[in-house]
Amino acid sequence: MTDHMTQKPEKQLNLTLDEARIIYLSTRKMGETIEKDLIRKKGNETFNQDEELEKLKTIHALSNKMKKFLNDFLVEI
Repeated sequence: MTDHMTQKPEKQLNLTLDEARIIYLSTRKMGETIEKDLIRKKGNETFNQDEELEKLKTIHALSNKMKKFLNDFLVEI
């Protein structure tokens, strides 16, 4: 498999500072909610912890990207 086939496609977004801030705060809140659900559902046998951990990892990665985007945005102002 070639290198470009393993990479996920990306699109550039044009966001205002306010839009980026809302997305960042939303992803942080979503991460907190998933973390609380993980703790609450941990003893449930039907609970797929691996799936939830993957969601949490994705949310944290997105939140970190948005934080970097906001910091870069503020530096440019």
